[in-house]
Amino acid sequence: MSYGYQYSVSISVGSLWLWVVVSLVCSTVNGEWLEQGPRNTESKRVESTVFLLGAMKSGTTSLSEAMLGGGSNLCQGVPLQGEPYFYGKEKHFFDAIKDADEGVSKFDEYLKHYRVCEEGNILMDETPNYLCRSATAPRLLKEVYEKIGANVSALRFIVVLREPVARAISHFKHTARMRAKNNIQTHIRPWTHIRPWNLTCDKYFEYVLDPSKHTHFSGCEPLNAGRYHLQLKDWFRHFDPSQFMVLTLDQLLKETDRVLKAVVSHAGGPAKKLTPRKILVRANSGSELADDKCQVTLELKEFYKPHNRELKKLEDHHPNVFFSVKENPFKFE
Repeated sequence: MSYGYQYSVSISVGSLWLWVVVSLVCSTVNGEWLEQGPRNTESKRVESTVFLLGAMKSGTTSLSEAMLGGGSNLCQGVPLQGEPYFYGKEKHFFDAIKDADEGVSKFDEYLKHYRVCEEGNILMDETPNYLCRSATAPRLLKEVYEKIGANVSALRFIVVLREPVARAISHFKHTARMRAKNNIQTHIRPWTHIRPWNLTCDKYFEYVLDPSKHTHFSGCEPLNAGRYHLQLKDWFRHFDPSQFMVLTLDQLLKETDRVLKAVVSHAGGPAKKLTPRKILVRANSGSELADDKCQVTLELKEFYKPHNRELKKLEDHHPNVFFSVKENPFKFE
């Protein structure tokens, strides 16, 4: 009886070892995981834990690249087949689903973006549209994560803001150029209520600054996307403010290493092991259409004054959310 038992165990172990080897061989090609969906999804959910929410044209791409520097355990993933290259960074999931049920049904597909990430990596979704889609994105994100049984309180959010006039002009020029270049590609959601993309920068903002018109603009329209306090309040309604870190592009440029390490630490990464960076990589600078000079800066400044005051009140109410030190306070230059 004893020998028979030992023999049956050796067969079982050998069969198991053969199954493991075959599974690994069949699951990888040249060291890359095949697109067969997330691993261990039944016993171990792997969710994005860090969201770089925006703002658009505020240095999110540069910050993202810096956060992924040497010594980082953050992972942004890769685009799926048929998706544009920037979906490696920007997943555009929670600004595209219509409700939480759709989000849950497509969540495994969303996780495939992270199939290249390793055990122990902190997963990042750096979709800058999430901030300006604050009317729906935070609610849908929270509902989806609650439905799949994730620890919502463990999620972390990072927001980098830019002086709103410069951001709005950069946003308009970038979008106008991309629309002209790509003829409104299918993956760029058309703003059906805004048509004057063939206008100059001045004419465009004269149009949207008309009080009878600008109240109709919402979401990620260039003028509206700079009303940061409204967007942050929307996000704070769904998540505890302590889960957020808000900073400015000016702060990041002034003290890159210090601010970068604070951001990575908030994300849960090993800030002490991060390779220091003297300068940020310049990406998507918004210098497109450089010959189209905007002269409406004074009008834009007047528009944003009350919104900047409200942002200051929000900072005063949540001082621990906004990165600010004596040598590098939270402010727009």
